[in-house]
Amino acid sequence: MDMRGRRAWPRRGILPALAAGAAAYAVLYRLGQVSGSTVSERARRLPGDELIDGPSFVTNHAAHLPAPPERVWPWLTQVGWHRGGWYTPRWVDRMLFPGNLPSADRLEPAFLRELRKGDVIPDGPPGTAHFVVERADAPRVLVLHSRSHLPPGWDTRFGAALDWVWTFCLEPDGSGTRMLIRNRGIVQPAWLDRAYRALITPADHVMTRGMFRGLSERVRADRATSPVTRETRGCAREPRKRSGQGVVPRSSARMAERSRGSASGMPIAQQYSGTSCSTSMPESAASSSS
Repeated sequence: MDMRGRRAWPRRGILPALAAGAAAYAVLYRLGQVSGSTVSERARRLPGDELIDGPSFVTNHAAHLPAPPERVWPWLTQVGWHRGGWYTPRWVDRMLFPGNLPSADRLEPAFLRELRKGDVIPDGPPGTAHFVVERADAPRVLVLHSRSHLPPGWDTRFGAALDWVWTFCLEPDGSGTRMLIRNRGIVQPAWLDRAYRALITPADHVMTRGMFRGLSERVRADRATSPVTRETRGCAREPRKRSGQGVVPRSSARMAERSRGSASGMPIAQQYSGTSCSTSMPESAASSSS
């Protein structure tokens, strides 16, 4: 084989590799937009959609979780930096958030709280990225809003701005939960918006599927160790004294109960029976979001 033939072989190998890489990226990008969600779920108008007009990116992810919404909700009340984390795989945390703690694998009374509009959920060290709670209808709807998820100084150096809404919708699905997570947002300037969508959209698939798996494992383990009755579902049980073992302080147990149960004493199933994720949606808006 002459030298021209030898040089031709690498070129022939590079083109198929590039084509395969482009196809894999296209698949991953599409998964980052819609993984697990149905056409009807993507067309629905959800709480939080009204906060951003004309978003440049919209993603919808959905999955079944093996516990009812009132069992899943407490895990959402403790999320955040140096709190419960986001239940993503540890390798993801180490690679993207090395300064954060591992995601909690149990409900921590010190982190559980009754989320209200205006509450802040940290997503980085103090003074950096964070979310503000726009809506919290336990155990069905959580809407988080951020304008802080940009590298420090980019707002003044590049005129960068980000407006991002993150909605968690939990609906009963048999004995479990159908969870729909939607991201809507816009980034400026245009070059940063394109770069953001190119990088973050595929990563959103990896992150969100990891979060679904993490939540599934945790609520399954919680269900296995915490029998639930109709009247106590979603409420923390008072600790039992056992010989030779410490007892969780009653104040901590009551804190968990306030976060997970009803302040009025009403059974959880009755307290939440009227809450819904759905809102009406104009036909034009439905077509644009799908």
